[in-house]
Amino acid sequence: MASSVLEATECSALAENMRALRARQPELARRLAVVTIPVTAVSTTARDDMPTFTISTDDGCTHWLGRSSMPSVRAAALVADYGADSGNVLLPRMGGGMEVAQLLARLAMHSAVFVLEPDLLEIRLALSVHDFSDDIRAGRLIILATTDPARAMTRFFAASPGYDFPQKLLWLPFLTAQEIKALTEAVERTSGDVARVQAKRTADCRDALARRISFGTELRSVVVSTIDPRPAATEAVDALARAARDTGLLAEASIPNRPDKCHSVARMRAIVDADAGAAIFVNCGWGPLLRHAPPSFPTATWLLPEARLIPQMTDGFSEKHLVFAATGPLRSAAIAAGADPARIELLPPGFDATVFAQLDPQPTDRFDVACFGDVADLKPESQGITLSSQVSLWKRLCIEAACRLNAPALEIMESAEKASGVVMGDEPVRKRMLSAIEHTVMPTLVLRASVQALLDAGIDVRVFGAGWQFSRVPDSRVFASPRTPQERNRVYNASRTVICPLVNHESTQRCVEVALSGGVVVRGSRKRDGHEQLGDALDAIETFDTVDSMRELVVTHLRGGDALIDSCGRVRDAVLDRHLLSHRFAVIRRALARMICTS
Repeated sequence: MASSVLEATECSALAENMRALRARQPELARRLAVVTIPVTAVSTTARDDMPTFTISTDDGCTHWLGRSSMPSVRAAALVADYGADSGNVLLPRMGGGMEVAQLLARLAMHSAVFVLEPDLLEIRLALSVHDFSDDIRAGRLIILATTDPARAMTRFFAASPGYDFPQKLLWLPFLTAQEIKALTEAVERTSGDVARVQAKRTADCRDALARRISFGTELRSVVVSTIDPRPAATEAVDALARAARDTGLLAEASIPNRPDKCHSVARMRAIVDADAGAAIFVNCGWGPLLRHAPPSFPTATWLLPEARLIPQMTDGFSEKHLVFAATGPLRSAAIAAGADPARIELLPPGFDATVFAQLDPQPTDRFDVACFGDVADLKPESQGITLSSQVSLWKRLCIEAACRLNAPALEIMESAEKASGVVMGDEPVRKRMLSAIEHTVMPTLVLRASVQALLDAGIDVRVFGAGWQFSRVPDSRVFASPRTPQERNRVYNASRTVICPLVNHESTQRCVEVALSGGVVVRGSRKRDGHEQLGDALDAIETFDTVDSMRELVVTHLRGGDALIDSCGRVRDAVLDRHLLSHRFAVIRRALARMICTS
């Protein structure tokens, strides 16, 4: 029976992989189609119960596919240091496919795994036990069957310039020192060659834009772009492009949501192909994209609250470059990072009423309260704290923080030092602990306490986020975070109340989204987190200072109170009147138009 299950798995996986390869890499598909699996390759299970093969060679030796009898165990150890921010990864052998599978699971969806494998049989066997079809179709898995890695990579990037060259290599343990040396030299040589070709292509785009510019004409087309792959940025780009189209402009969104759209070549090519008269860069600072645009090409950068600014960046503004910052603190951070204060205007986040709108949820969908947020495991070992004195101090500061959820980090640290008898004299460690109190301990404890208080009151609470297995909240109440704005809108509509205990730009955004969707929301504190220009909307939202006052607000609403409904209605009216993305785009468009007309 086990054998028949394995055979079914192999046939299904190989068939799906071959279909995907015929669409994405037809030459490789043709080569693999004629590979015959010899009788010496025997389908079996590895010692970790994973499907695999054993292969006998002419000299009478037998080895496991990928040279591992426990492929999942080896792969887990090899990929442990890789995460969503690892970029593209190069794997110099197929290795049975398990490392490929685990890398693809860990990397972000816009990242790719490149595999160099000279042995077609090894590729075919790996494709027989792992279904990579979705990742092959998405361009996330690139298999280069070659004995000449440099030539194969050069050809691929010449045909696919929108890919970033792999930033990391994952060496499998069975590679020899000579193989590693030869591959390292080939990769380094190819990296330089590819960089020069991509630089030439971006320069060609720059020249094309410079030739195309005609001053004094009305703005008719725009490309909205970002290098930031995080959902908040890509969602904003899509929504801003829609807002532009609603005004009658031709508008394209260019986002790094696929591996072939990550290099600057792809984004500059999008501007050229769209025949755009201007570009709007979201969260791009003014280096990664602006340097590829001609100085006379009208551009605007919009830095949203989650933008990451690199200290000591140079100004680099051309006379045709506008910069907008979503919050006061972000504007200050940009100035501290080297921007000219005279070139940055405040432009707060906008909201998309085409996505966040009232639905008609079914009665079975309804529940009392939704809470969004990730929490951490606060055990000292999970935080990398192992020294006995530091463990004692950490445990005490978690207790102190739980008793004083609104206290400053320094006050909690000093109280914990006094209670534990451990004074942290190591200044770097002390700073890390203070940062952990502010950014990890307090948010986790506030979220846990808020949800638990409602559960203890018998309220139907659902939590959307990660890390809740380290709390007392039952698994049945925990759900994955919504992946898209549309999914968030459905949750807002299904819940009778949304609580936002934390005060940060993410919760500020969520509060407004809930109100815009016709829902009810309460938030912690009246602190605005830098969103001064959203004050007319945020000030209408009911706030709470303690867990008890939050619970009282929620209970009163669930019993039929109208106060929260009225307050959120005022928020919605303010947003529809002044804070939609269409309002923000109008500001950017007018500024770009003025710049074009004064040329």
